[in-house]
Order: sequence, then structure tokens, then C-alpha cells
Amino acid sequence: MSVADFWRFYSAVVQRKWVVLATVLGTMSVVAIGCLLLPRYYRASALVMPSEEALRRPMIAGAAATAAPAPVGSPERDEHLANLVFLATSQTVLGRALAPLNLRLTPEQAQRLVTVESLPRTSLLKITVLWGDPDHAIRLTNSVAQTFSRFYEELSHREATNNRRFLQEQLDDAEAKLHKAEADLTLFSGEAGGARAAAGPHDDVSPYETERDSAAAQLRESEARLRAVKARLVRESSTIVSEQGTTDNPVVTQLRSDLARMENELAAELAIHTELHPTVRSLRARIDDAQKRLNKELRTVVRTTTVARNPLYDNLVQAQANLEADKAAFAAKLGAMDAALGRRQGQARTASSQAVQLAALNREYRIAEETYSRLHAAVEQARVDEKVTSDAGALRIVDLATRAEGPVTKGPTPVQLLALGLVLSLALGLGLAIGLDLLDSRLKTTEDVRRLLELPVTGVIPAMAGRARKALPRMMDLEPGSAYAEAYRFLRTDLLFTAQERPIQTVMVATAKPGQGGTTTIANLAIATAEADKRVILVDADLRRPSLHEIFNLPNDVGLSTVLADGVELGEALRPTSVDNLLVLTGGPTPRNASALIASQRMRDLVQQLRQHCDFVFFDTPSAAAFSDAAVLSQLMDGVLLVVRAQESPRGTELQIKQLLNKAKAHIIGVVLNDVDPEKVDSYHFHSHYYRPQPAPGQGEAPAALPGAEAEDALPPAPYPETSAAQE
Repeated sequence: MSVADFWRFYSAVVQRKWVVLATVLGTMSVVAIGCLLLPRYYRASALVMPSEEALRRPMIAGAAATAAPAPVGSPERDEHLANLVFLATSQTVLGRALAPLNLRLTPEQAQRLVTVESLPRTSLLKITVLWGDPDHAIRLTNSVAQTFSRFYEELSHREATNNRRFLQEQLDDAEAKLHKAEADLTLFSGEAGGARAAAGPHDDVSPYETERDSAAAQLRESEARLRAVKARLVRESSTIVSEQGTTDNPVVTQLRSDLARMENELAAELAIHTELHPTVRSLRARIDDAQKRLNKELRTVVRTTTVARNPLYDNLVQAQANLEADKAAFAAKLGAMDAALGRRQGQARTASSQAVQLAALNREYRIAEETYSRLHAAVEQARVDEKVTSDAGALRIVDLATRAEGPVTKGPTPVQLLALGLVLSLALGLGLAIGLDLLDSRLKTTEDVRRLLELPVTGVIPAMAGRARKALPRMMDLEPGSAYAEAYRFLRTDLLFTAQERPIQTVMVATAKPGQGGTTTIANLAIATAEADKRVILVDADLRRPSLHEIFNLPNDVGLSTVLADGVELGEALRPTSVDNLLVLTGGPTPRNASALIASQRMRDLVQQLRQHCDFVFFDTPSAAAFSDAAVLSQLMDGVLLVVRAQESPRGTELQIKQLLNKAKAHIIGVVLNDVDPEKVDSYHFHSHYYRPQPAPGQGEAPAALPGAEAEDALPPAPYPETSAAQE
């Protein structure tokens, strides 16, 4: 957005400030009413505190617990608290909490009413319920807190209980097997008698089998470790090579010092000079030369290479040798055990079948006894875990809800809503004001006129309100010190400058439609030009409704119509005025054929005759959209001023008149924008500030007063009727 657009939008907002104010007041009224109609809620709260075990151990049994409680604010503790918050608002907990209350509420709806939060720097959980009924809010809060405590305790040790029950079942089964093995061994021992003694110690091969299996396992382990060591030896190198360099070169040190010094000097020079300055260029060359010398010296740096033994490689070699020795030892031991086992098995085959059966029964008994002992210890540990997880799952209810706070609002507070409404209403009001300005097609500024007609604006005349408007046609004469008169002087100055570039002596005013202020403009322009010590003749070429004689209080029995139609001499028709150097040729009696007179050869001759008597001749014409007089007369003029009234929407006639004047080969000097808002006219604005009386020391600012712009009641009597048509 350009600066011009910004000031245009600013002007639009200032001009339509009442629209912005009405939008803000309307929106704020709606927001205020909405705040009064907002539903009111009651807040009930309860506090729940999980035990340190609950924050230290997971909820499922068998998982590892931390050695000590996590400190407040640690990630582990926050994670446990977050899990508890999520669990407290789950549909399962809320469904169980709603069941005994007989409330017409689903768990999904309750999730929007119940909030659970962890209080900062504590382990407390705050359960809050917002509801329109305070009693229901208290009941639901307490029910959620109690249900959450029971559910969490049940959830935390459920798996431990199931695990303990499963192990107990296995223990009962192992106990039954142990009793059966013991009974079978006792029965067989009584029947076999001394078979165990007769078999002798040579028949028992179990110790040899156990030792042989142990030797085989040790051999496999040593082989696996040997393979791992060999694999690491392949990846490791036997030596470590390191390369080092030295830059202990005095030349390098001096060059680096010089480079740093010259860089500082260059930075100081660039702060006051450009790159093209001789000193800067010389420093650049010296820096480049020093950098090249430094690079050359750095290539001569002495580097040393050191080769050393890799201690990790040597350790791996030693470990390989040890493992190979262990492997050989275990292999020899396995061979010896295989031989001994073969011998024992041969002896066992020769033993009696009763001794073999007795050994099998003994083995079954030992296995059953070991299984029973292991399961018994597991069951005892499961009981301990069940008790511990029960303690870990404990949630202590610190406070139950006893009363409900309220009424309170849910969501944004009324103050926040009012603040938001104020911001949005301001944005809406500003957008509405700017939008109305964009939709407003009226010609309000010089930029609008330039964009529409593509012509320069040579004059901007401020609007005048009240009784002072009666003085406007002769503002230059009646109020010469006013800002309005100064606007016509700007128009005169522009005309004189244009006349220096191109000979201009005859000028007419043209309007696209009646009531644009063409007569007022040409009358004041003529007075202003005459004040510049120029001989001026003002011609009333509006033969249908002449008005210049009323403005200057002149008789109208002889004028332009009588000169053209009756042959009256020009000298008899010209009338002097109270303004020095200004003569007026009034319109005269209204003719029946005004267009024919304007287009006649006599009119052409009259224009040439007028040129010889003065410096400038100004012509007032009727509306160019209503009559052809202006287009015909423009062919005889050196310049044409197109007058447009501000604050009116263009109907296309302005462009039509411009095209018509172009076809007539008229020279359009520019456009006069009439009746502009005074605050948008720079000459009016700064004129009023320039003539504002200066306050005396220690006094406030005096009210502004324009020279010649007295109060309306102090205006001199108008020399023409108030119903004059001068404001065409």
C-alpha cells in the first residue's frame, strides 16, 4: 500500500467517523447483551493425591520400579501424572461415576464438564466440574474422585493378582506330582529290597552325564567367544598412525599479525570512504598480497607422522590365545568324559533292571522336589508383588467437594468478550468506512478527477457554506484576503504560467452540466487577472440565461446579443466595473436564435476585435451537455477551462464533453474542481494556520481567524439579488 493510499484511507475513516462509531457502539451493545445472556455455571472441586509408590512404579505387575521417587517437576513424574489425568477423564471412569447418580448425562457429555489438572510443583490432582446446578456439580465431583480412586487401585494390581493365582495353580499341581513321585519311590524301595546296594556305585551314570554336558557347554561357549574375538581382530588395526604439524614459523606469525592490523585499518576507512577511495584500494591490494604470502608459507609447514601399537589389538590377540587354550582344554575334557561315560554306560547295561528303575524314580523325585521349591518361592514373591502393587495404586482423596463456587462463566470472561468485541468492531467499522469510500464514485479529490478525465487539475476551489456563499461569485472583490480568494489566485497564476509556454489570450469556461460553478469560476478568475495589472474583458456568452450583469450590478439592455444581432458597436456594449482593468460585456436581451448568433461570422469577428482591446478575454458559456454553444465557441478560443463540481457522481457527461471539445480541436488547459471540502484543500488548510493569531507568552492558543473571513452577519450587502443564478 502506497503513502497516497494510506492517506486516502485515513481521510475516508475521518470523514466517516460516525460510521465507525456507530459500528463500534452497535457491536459492543450486542456483545454486552450477549454477556448478560451467557449461561452461568457452578464450579465444584476435589483434590486427589497419588502415593509415592504410584508415582514410582508402573500400574502393571512385574515391571521394574524406580529405586526412588522421581523429584517434583522431573519428566518421569510428569509422565505418570499425565497418565493419571487422562485416566480420570476416560469414559470408563466417568461411566461408572454416573451410574449411581441417575443423571441424564452420557460419558461423552460428562467429558465436556469434568476437567482434571495437575497442580504446579505438587503431586495433587484437582478434579473440577462445571455445571448449571450446584448440587449436581458437587455430587458428580465426589463420585468421579471416589470412582477414580477405586478404579485405579483395581487396575494397578489386577495383573499381579492374576499372576499370583496362576502360580498358585502351578504350585498345587507340582505338589501333587511330588507326593506321587515320593509314593512311587517308597513303594519300589520296599519291593526291591537291597537292589540299590547290589547295583553298586558303578551303575550310576548321572554324575558323568551331568559333567559331560557341562564340559560340552563350556566348549561351545569358548568357541563362540573365540569367533567373536576373531571377528573384532579383522576390524582392528595392529598400529595407530597419527599425523601432527607445526606452525612455529616467525614469518607466518608476523604475516597473520599484519593481516589483522590491515583488516582493522580497512574497516575504519570503509566507515568514512567508499570502495573507490585510493586509501581503501591500496589497503585491499596490501591485504591480498599478505594473504598470498601467508598461504605460501603455510605450505612449508613441517608435519610428523607417529606410528604406535594398538593396545586394543594386542589385548584381542592375547584374548584369542587364551580362548584357544581354553578350547583345547575343554575339548580334551569332553573327550575324557565321553570315554568315562561310555565305560559307565557299559557297566550300567550289565546292572539289574531294578537298579535302573530305582535311579529313574530318584531322578523324577528330585525334579519334582526342585519344581515344587521353585514354584513355592514364586508364589511367595507374587503375594509380595500383589501387596506392593496394591499400595502403589493407592489414590488418597484429600478433599471432597462440599460447596460449589458460582455462578461463573465458562470460556472467555465478559471482560475478554468486550475487549474482543471492541477490537473486532473497530476492524469492522474501519473496513466498512474504507469499503464505503471504495464504493463511493463521487469526485472528491484531484486524484479522482485526474483518473476520470486524464487532464491536469489547474485549480481547486474550497466549498463555502451559509450566507457567505452569496459572496462567492465576487469573492476576489468582496473578500480579497480570504482563503477562497487565494484559491482563485492560484488558478490565475497557473493560467499566466501556461500563457508563457503557449500564447493564450481568449479563455472560456465549460461545464458538463448546469450547477457546476462555471460562472463563479470565470468571474473570480477575471477579477484575479485584472488585479495582476492585466486588461481583462469578461464576456457573458450564456445568451439563454445571462447572469454576469447581476453579479457586477450592471444594466443588461445592451450586450452580446445586441452586438451580434443589431450591430451595436462594441464600445457601447462594454461596461466598466468597480474592479480596475476589468470590463464586462453582458449577455444582453435574450435572443430567439442564440446558437445561430454564437456560430455566426459576426461572433468570429467580435472575438478578433476583443483581442485588440485587452490582454485576456474570458467567456462564460452555458452547459456544454445541454447546448452546443460551448463546443462551437471553443473553436475560437486559445484555451478552455473545464469546471467540475466535487461531491457529485459522474454520469459520463464529463467524458462526453471532453471528447466533444477534442473533436472541436479545442485546447483544454485543465480542470477546475469546484466546491471541494475545505479540509481537503491544502491552500485553505495552511492559509488558516498561517493567519492564526499567535498567543501571548503564558497564554493559550488563540482561536483561528482568516483575514477577510468575518462572521456571516458582518458580510457586506450583496450587490445582486439573493436568488441570483450566479452559482451555475
